[in-house]
Amino acid sequence: FALGAAGSTPTAGDPAEVIRAFYKDHFAIEAVSAFALPVCAMLFAFFAGTLGSLVGDDRRSQWRMVFIAGTAAVAIGWIVLGFARMLLVDAVDQALGDAVLQVLVLLDADNWIVTNPALGIFMLGTAGLTLTGSVPVAYRRLGWAALVLGIALFVP
Repeated sequence: FALGAAGSTPTAGDPAEVIRAFYKDHFAIEAVSAFALPVCAMLFAFFAGTLGSLVGDDRRSQWRMVFIAGTAAVAIGWIVLGFARMLLVDAVDQALGDAVLQVLVLLDADNWIVTNPALGIFMLGTAGLTLTGSVPVAYRRLGWAALVLGIALFVP
């Protein structure tokens, strides 16, 4: 929802008039998605905190540090993406040049560059916690899935 709320958004190659028209027509939903990203970051942090308390025995293990770093990277990334989306939504009404608007669209469109590695680090940390700790078999299976997903998130 938060990353693509209004459907097919303009690309940086589109004329500035098309970009302005889209964001004027979809101002409300795009603004809501900009505010939803930090809320998602907060909910993700609570989810990760709960997950971290369920898996892994050693509170100072290397995998726990990777898990915490991944959690922080995802949350910070989503907050920054929300900020970038709000800049784009606000820029439509400002007297900015066409090139500035197209750069903001490009940054918004290429947000996977921020989210994929962050989620990959989180998934690798989760895999490390579940595969090295004394956890139930079901968690261990999820750890293998997290390992595969963690590696896959680094493949463009």
